[in-house]
Amino acid sequence: PTSERWLYEGLRRRDGGLFYEAGVAAYHFDARDWVGRLDQHAVVVIPTRDVLVPVRAQRELARLLPEARVVELAGAGHESILTKVDDYAEVIQSFAGRSSGTG
Repeated sequence: PTSERWLYEGLRRRDGGLFYEAGVAAYHFDARDWVGRLDQHAVVVIPTRDVLVPVRAQRELARLLPEARVVELAGAGHESILTKVDDYAEVIQSFAGRSSGTG
């Protein structure tokens, strides 16, 4: 609840024009030409009910990343990083090579 309150207050005080510009820039960002050349392990978390970033585009990105681990969050939306925090934490811990039961 403290983090939710902090995030809400932070978003509420921001300039709407800035959010619009950032959204437009993110919408036009396209890494398909070079993302496959990254020499890093990757995990792609796909919320299956994302209405802002089409699931097909997320799956395409995952296919372009060599040996990417793909985790789909069934029924989750674009805001899932805020509403499914435990699921993301588990994915990250597992990806980092630790079980969720260890420090």
